[in-house]
Amino acid sequence: MVGRVIVFGGSGFVGSYLCRRALEVGHEVVSISRRGIPIWKEAWMGQVQWKKGDIFEPAYWRHLLKGGDTVAISVGAFGSNKFMEQVCGDGPLVAVKEASKADVGRVVFVSAQKAAGVPNWFLPGYFEGKVKVEQQLRRDFHDNHLILQPGFVTGRRHVCLFSGHNVILPLGIFQFAPFSPSLIQYLEHIPLAGQAFIPPTPVDRMAEVAFPLNKAGACGTLDSWHILTCKTGGN
Repeated sequence: MVGRVIVFGGSGFVGSYLCRRALEVGHEVVSISRRGIPIWKEAWMGQVQWKKGDIFEPAYWRHLLKGGDTVAISVGAFGSNKFMEQVCGDGPLVAVKEASKADVGRVVFVSAQKAAGVPNWFLPGYFEGKVKVEQQLRRDFHDNHLILQPGFVTGRRHVCLFSGHNVILPLGIFQFAPFSPSLIQYLEHIPLAGQAFIPPTPVDRMAEVAFPLNKAGACGTLDSWHILTCKTGGN
């Protein structure tokens, strides 16, 4: 085993890809989420330790961080501004602080890229919550953190219907015109509409950047363009 990885939100869309990728490069993987095991089944899932836990209740999961090499946080939701700030900000802050106390070596945080032209009144709880976590990471983990700021995340997403059936949404059909970074930086300043010009980010690509092959993981902050172009050791 290369190391021990703890993924918060591992039973979700992005989190499940992080778990699978970490396994592929040789890590031992533990997932902590309110659901526990994902709603769908795939062969690799038998190699993950699926733990039920609320990110706001560290007494139930902090022991799982001991001996951890990396903590990955993929937690988020939409709703009222207060709700979004709690889920996207306050919850991950708890995980970051507990990881620091447990001497975890590295933290990966799935944030979001906000276009320059997006006004402050647009989803303030969502973005402000994530910014709080980014700031805490830079204080507590200095050169041992990775902040991923994707655009719209694409890929195969499993969704459970009210009937209980599981369906796959092929979000990978959303692609992006090959604009240059300089043009994107210009277009994203368009008020509100600029968010639409941030390149969509394939979820499997994000996972590769979080857990590269045969090399130490990247550190710092990577926006959608840098996620797409970052070298990952052979992938």
